[in-house]
Amino acid sequence: MIDSRLGCSTISFRHLELEKALDEIITLGFEEVDLGSLPGVCTHVPTTLTASDVARIATSVAKAGVSVRIWIESLHVFRLCCNQPRAVGLTSRLDPEVGIGMDFSHIVAAGDHPVQFVETFGDRITHVHIRDATRGRIELDHHPIVDEPGNINLSVGRGAVDFDAGISALHAAKFDGHYTLELETRDVTDDERPAAAADAAHLITTLLASHH
Repeated sequence: MIDSRLGCSTISFRHLELEKALDEIITLGFEEVDLGSLPGVCTHVPTTLTASDVARIATSVAKAGVSVRIWIESLHVFRLCCNQPRAVGLTSRLDPEVGIGMDFSHIVAAGDHPVQFVETFGDRITHVHIRDATRGRIELDHHPIVDEPGNINLSVGRGAVDFDAGISALHAAKFDGHYTLELETRDVTDDERPAAAADAAHLITTLLASHH
């Protein structure tokens, strides 16, 4: 059984139309969904929403019978805040009420560590995305400049992310929010995506249970 704190992003099934993606997620046993919106990758939620888009999406979600969460990440390898120092700079300029989305894959791909991320942002973390990555190194604000991001498109268990250590740190920091599988992966075929999501859900559920 999947932990109730673990949901799944429709990006994990970005090759399907929204209703079919929701069906796959429900069939796997998830009760919570992130709606994917990433230009060129997943358009389950258009970046420019019309009234008809909102009505269509709301109808699909209601029909699926799941709860929905929408989050924004502050550390994103291929954006302005591409490493932890830049994420710290952004966060310092935000209202303290604005929470931080933590993504394991982007942290490791930037050359940072999930435990250090938790220690830095603490109770500002409001949501966590789960995906694997290879370790990279990004240092753009001093010389020599290094721009070698890791691969963020790996299934859980195929990269260098230490999920156990990160979840342990989150537990120690008294994080009581939710986690989402955001499997924007390119190492499996579309037919293999349900099995990859199920395997990831089993691993993360086991880790969450071990740190209760």
